[in-house]
Amino acid sequence: MAGFYQLVATGGDAYLALRDVLQELKRSSLVDLTSDKESFVKRSLGLLKNMAAELVKSLVRSTLQLPDKDGLEYLTCVLAGKEDLPWEVECDGDADCDEDEEMED
Repeated sequence: MAGFYQLVATGGDAYLALRDVLQELKRSSLVDLTSDKESFVKRSLGLLKNMAAELVKSLVRSTLQLPDKDGLEYLTCVLAGKEDLPWEVECDGDADCDEDEEMED
């Protein structure tokens, strides 16, 4: 599923290439494609693809710190912060909490 969203985010001719869409419309003979109608299809398809790319942008963004993160076959759009780590210990004003210190036995 990630591949689909990545294609949508890429936009352009990554999916539903204009040439293929126009060819299919001509082949199906559902519509008599005049040059005005071809221009309309081109503008409309471009607009829809741009809107779709904007909608999925946050889904395909990855904050992973892996060297080959772009090759993953799944979405990694979750951002985990300190508040999401159950093993973090809250420090009160009196305790000396150094994030770099290792846990002692």
